[in-house]
Amino acid sequence: MSQELMEYPKPRIDPDAGFPEGLLEQIADQVAALEKAADVLLAAQSFLPLPSPEEIAAFRRREKSVPREVYLLGQLQIASVKVENVASDLRTDLEYGFTPVEPADLVPSFFNAVESAVERLSGSDALKAARRSSPAPR
Repeated sequence: MSQELMEYPKPRIDPDAGFPEGLLEQIADQVAALEKAADVLLAAQSFLPLPSPEEIAAFRRREKSVPREVYLLGQLQIASVKVENVASDLRTDLEYGFTPVEPADLVPSFFNAVESAVERLSGSDALKAARRSSPAPR
């Protein structure tokens, strides 16, 4: 791809967050990588033909099949927005210390995600190994 990609600085990390040493630094590295990935997804769109507004209307009315290039255009847009949102949320959390959040401020999918993580980790040796290899939180 010929487009220049932006360089993203690592997020500033709240020094009083109280997580195991090195964890937030690793997350900060991944936030920068996510931001770069979103740029790559957006840049990839510039190589695809763009449908006209009339074609989009015909796709919506299901009068015309969606060509694979248009499908890819849409998927890249969806992915880039999701990746940008995740990176932005994590960057904010890193910079402001993952402050406690009132349950009323969270969407149901957040609680589903927590349950999925607990189910995935609680019965596995991965959680036990991660806890053994990480120093206790400060």
